[in-house]
Amino acid sequence: MSLLGVEHPLSIHAAEVEALCLLEDDEEAAFAALSDVLTRTRLLLGPNHPQTLQAASNHRAIRAGTSISTVAVEEFEDIAERLGMALGEEHPDTLRVRNNVVIALLNSQGARSALTLCRRTVYAFRRVLGDDHPETIAILDLLDVVTERARHDEDVSRGMPTRESSSMPTYNIGFHGGEPPTSDRALKCRIDPVGWPPAPTQADDHEQDHKDGRRSTPAAQRNGYDILRAVAALPVSTWSYRGEEDVRHLDPMAQDWHASFGLGPDARSIHPVDANGVAIVAVQALHCMVQDLRQELEDLRGSGDARGDGCGDGCGCSGTTPPS
Repeated sequence: MSLLGVEHPLSIHAAEVEALCLLEDDEEAAFAALSDVLTRTRLLLGPNHPQTLQAASNHRAIRAGTSISTVAVEEFEDIAERLGMALGEEHPDTLRVRNNVVIALLNSQGARSALTLCRRTVYAFRRVLGDDHPETIAILDLLDVVTERARHDEDVSRGMPTRESSSMPTYNIGFHGGEPPTSDRALKCRIDPVGWPPAPTQADDHEQDHKDGRRSTPAAQRNGYDILRAVAALPVSTWSYRGEEDVRHLDPMAQDWHASFGLGPDARSIHPVDANGVAIVAVQALHCMVQDLRQELEDLRGSGDARGDGCGDGCGCSGTTPPS
């Protein structure tokens, strides 16, 4: 931001990403930050610029999806109409806001009012982005919810026995032009960097983690040396899938992995993202240890040179530093 200035479009965009990352921890602070982003974007780019309209949609979506206040269907409809005029009726940004119109209709007027628009939006997503695109799949899931609730409401009106309908869908949060230009940090939250403390994690530190609800990551996952220690202790086997006895694999069991690191949604699989992260941290830990040992050797060599006996009393080495 210091290079571009706080009023540069990319700086405002970055502020929007940061505000969305605040949402899980502090709704009011996130909403206040998004309100500021919307005001700055409107002043800089004008009320009908696509980035302003997308910021307005995000602002309404956060407001509607939290306990802050309600949002009228007409607010999303107005944004969708103006985005359609600016970008086209089937531009992905327009379709994302139309998705929010469907959810607002479902929440305020019921499933039957939302069903027709939802079907049209699904058809547009499939034509523009393809059947396998994640956003197409998401709107297809929304259509399933709307259809189920419409049947549920019809059964209720007829006095027929019903079961509890599915939970309400969440509003779409988007960025003009696709993914934000910063990084995938916009898709992540509760980010706790791995640290490199001078001493291993103590048992009472783990106990404190259970008491401190503000921590989202256990201490053993924040300490790079503890992660390396867990890797060293992790049982690893060669094995075959049932039905593929001739094909061998090398890997830890998912249950052992989950017990060691607590990463991933369950103890039945190892997510490649987590495996990559653990491997990277283990290499970093080894590098730090080698650097510490190298510095210790240099210190010993220096003290030995001062006494004129190589690395130290009884060492017997020539004092040569290992190659870098």
